[in-house]
Formats: sequence, C-alpha cells, structure tokens
Amino acid sequence: MTSKTAHIMAALFIAGTACGAPDVMPVATVEAACTVKGLDLATSRADVRADGVHFTIDNAANSEQLLYIDSGTDQSTRHLPLGPSTFIVMQPPGDWRLFCSHPSVYPGEDAEWAAVEVRDPDGQWIPHALPCDHPTSIHPDYEAFLEGKIPVGVKGDVQVVAQSDLRNWYPTEDGDTVTPVGYLEASPRVFAVERSGAIVAVADYRDDGRGGWFFGSVAWCEPDPGT
Repeated sequence: MTSKTAHIMAALFIAGTACGAPDVMPVATVEAACTVKGLDLATSRADVRADGVHFTIDNAANSEQLLYIDSGTDQSTRHLPLGPSTFIVMQPPGDWRLFCSHPSVYPGEDAEWAAVEVRDPDGQWIPHALPCDHPTSIHPDYEAFLEGKIPVGVKGDVQVVAQSDLRNWYPTEDGDTVTPVGYLEASPRVFAVERSGAIVAVADYRDDGRGGWFFGSVAWCEPDPGT
C-alpha cells in the first residue's frame, strides 16, 4: 500500500466513523484508490473548479487500470498507470459514477460503481449541448501532434483566434457569435457557435505552449433530411 493509498483509506475510515454528521463537506479534488476490489472514494461530494473537475487517483491494483467516468450525459475513460496520478476532467457537474478495472474488464450490468456528487455552486460550467444525439465532427489528423510535436498555433486571444479561424473548418454565417462555454479556464478551450439564439456548433482550440492556439475539433448537427 502506498502512502497515498493509506491517506485515502484513513479519510474513508474517518468519514465512516463520523456517525450523525449532518452532511459531507465537498472537496476541491476527487481522491480515490483503485484496488483489486474496485474503487475506494475518499469523499462523496466535490466542487468543480474553473478548469474542470480535479482528480487524484492512486492505482494500487498492481497492474494498469482504466477509470470509467459517467456524468450522465457524457462518458469518458482515463488510463491509470501504477501509483498516483492527477488529471482534470471537463464533463458537466451532476451525479457522477466511477468505476476502475483492468482494461480487459468492461463494467457490466452488475458492476459496482462508486458515486460522487459533483457540484457547481459558483456556476463555473456553461452548458453547450448540441440539439442532436449523433453530431457530425471534424478532428484533423495531426500525425505530428500524436507523436508529441505540437502544431504551431495562431498567437493572440483565444476567442479572437477562434472567431477568425473557425470558418476554415465550419461554415459560419454573418451574425454568428463564437462564445466561450464549458469550463472557461479549461485546456482545451471550448466555444459555441450561436445562431439566432441557438447553439449550432461546438469547437475547441488548444494551447501550443508558445502563446498560440490551434484548432482541435468542431461538431455540429446535420439538417434533418425531412426539412
């Protein structure tokens, strides 16, 4: 057991012996230990920050693990190397479910998920859901980026860059506005294209580490064939 696991286990013990406590205080970081028996959470409530939901997970399972994150509307996975790791998740607040297992083991119907309430008391999250279940998207094939060679971005304010550059990837129209959404200090930065008061596309731009921003992706809903 690592010192991080011992810390998390101690927090679990204290929480379990505090009988009669009126409520569980939310924390700024979701801490948990991933063991051969599953995921042990040190808290059941956490608050978002300006850049997303912060995690510290100690993989004490003696093998690589996957963390499954289900926020209700969005699902994602994170690879957990041996030992402690920290990362930020940019899914919306709400009632989340977490599950960890070996990559070869997918959580089935009888999986025991751990629950955590992710709160947003200060309104950090700005919703940006598209009005369709299966949007069309563009993700440039940055082979160099996948090899660790970050593309050179456009210098300047990221919102100004997005407003100017996005037309190269999505057919914006006169009158469209490009507005920051999601977690405003997240990386990558997310923007919604609004048209006549409705969100018609969602895009993200990434920091090149040199003061520039480059296009990451854009998603939109195709017109209904019947209209």
